[in-house]
Amino acid sequence: MIEALAPAPLIAAAPAAAPIDWRGAPLGVAERPAYAQPAGDPREPRPAGARPWEARWIHRGGFDEGWSEWQAWQAAFGGDSLGSDPDWCRGIETVYPGSLRWVRLRSGPDALLVPWLLRRREMDCRLGEWAWLRFHPRLLQPAGEMLATPEDPDLYAALFRALQEEEGEVDTPHLTGVAPYGRSAPWLRSAAAGARSAPGASELPRWDVLHLTVPTASPLWAWLQAGHAQALGLRVYQPHPPSPHFLLDFPDSFAAYTAKFTPKTRKNRERELRHLEQQGQLELRCYQAEHEVDDFLAHAGAVSQASYQHKLLKTGMRETARLRPRLLVAARMGWLRSYVLRCGGEPCAYMLGYQYRGRYHYTTIGYHPRWAALSAGTVMHWLALQHMFAHNPPRRFDFGACGPQKRYFSNTQFEEASLYLFRPGAYPFLVRTCHHASLRASRQAVSFLKRHRLHAAAQRCIRKLTNC
Repeated sequence: MIEALAPAPLIAAAPAAAPIDWRGAPLGVAERPAYAQPAGDPREPRPAGARPWEARWIHRGGFDEGWSEWQAWQAAFGGDSLGSDPDWCRGIETVYPGSLRWVRLRSGPDALLVPWLLRRREMDCRLGEWAWLRFHPRLLQPAGEMLATPEDPDLYAALFRALQEEEGEVDTPHLTGVAPYGRSAPWLRSAAAGARSAPGASELPRWDVLHLTVPTASPLWAWLQAGHAQALGLRVYQPHPPSPHFLLDFPDSFAAYTAKFTPKTRKNRERELRHLEQQGQLELRCYQAEHEVDDFLAHAGAVSQASYQHKLLKTGMRETARLRPRLLVAARMGWLRSYVLRCGGEPCAYMLGYQYRGRYHYTTIGYHPRWAALSAGTVMHWLALQHMFAHNPPRRFDFGACGPQKRYFSNTQFEEASLYLFRPGAYPFLVRTCHHASLRASRQAVSFLKRHRLHAAAQRCIRKLTNC
C-alpha cells in the first residue's frame, strides 16, 4: 500500500497498461502459460468417469505427513506466489501460532494439500478516514495471493462444503467502537454479547468470514457469480467493484522501460531527483541479508510511523516485532529485497518487498511527511526500479491493486475483485451489515463534501482531532 502519493502535477498520465489474462498472458493470445495439473488441463472439462473430488480439513498435517503433498501443490499451482510457499508459512506460524490450516483435496489417486490462514483481522467501519468502529472477525483466507487449484466446478463445491465443516469452541468476537475522543460503543458490545450467549452459540463455526481475491476472468469467479456459494449457505459480500491489478513485465533494459513515458515525464523524474539531491547526498540501500533486517526495520519503521496513514488508517509497517521473523525467513531463503532511501543521511522513504521465483512482490512503500513536497516516494520508486534492472532483475513486478502511482509505473494489468463470504450467524450478520451501511454512508458523505468543496477542510479537521 502506498503511504503517500506525490503531488498530482508531477505524475503525468502514462500510456494505458495492456490488459492480460489473469494467469499472465495478453488477452487475445490463445495459449496461456502452462502449469502442472494432476487432474488434467484446467481449461478442459474433466474426462468422463473421473472420480468426484473429496475435501477434508487437516489441522496440523501440513508440517507433518502432508509436507510432500504441500510442496507438490506449490510446485503445480503456487507458481510464483510467495504467500503459499511452505518455508514462508513456517515463518508465519512462528509469529501467529496455530493460524495455518490445510484442506486435502483428493480425486482418485490425485491429492493436493491447500494451505489456509485463519486469524483475527480488522474490518473497519469508516466515515471517510475516520474509523468509528472496528470489528475483529476470525477471517479465513488462502495462504497466497489467490486460491490456486484445478479449475473444476466440482472441486469448488467440495472445497467450499469442507470449509464449512470446521467447528469448535468460539472465541469472544472482538469489536471496538471508536468515537471522536476515544469513547466506546457499549450498545454494540451488548448486542454481540447477547448473540454469543444465545442457545447453540457454542456450536458456531470457528471462522466468521472467508476472504477471497478472485480474477474476474477466472472460472472461480464464474462459479461464484452463478450463485453456487449462496446455495451452500454463504452470504457473498463485495464491498467494492472489481479493480485493476497492476504489473510491470520487465523489458530488456531500464531505457526500454522508460520509453513508455513521454519526454516531459522523464524530465519531471530527473527534476525531482535533482531537487532531492540539493537537500543532501542521496543513498539508496538494498537490504537482502539476515544481518541487515534489524537495520531496515529501524529506519523504515521510523519513516512509516511518522506518516498519517500509520496513525489514522493503521497501514504501513505495523507491528515490526511480528514482521521481523518473516523478514529473517525471507532473507535466509534469499527472497528479501527491500530498500531505504536516505537524503543527507536521514531516511526519507522505504520500500518493503520480496523477490520469489522471478516475481517481485511489492508489499508497501512510504515516505516521511517532511519530504512530501520533494516527491520522495516517486524518487524512491524510480531509483529502486533502476537498481532492479541493473542487479538480478525479476521477471515481473507485482504492484497489487488500486492506486494511481501503481498504475503509473506498471505496463500491464488484469481485473480482480475482493470478496467476503460470511457464514450464517448473528455476529457475521452484524459485521456485514455495519460494514455495508458505513460504506454507503461514507460514500454519500464524501460526495456531499466534494460537491460543496468541503472535503479538504473535513480531512484537516479529522487529522487534527486524531493528532495526525
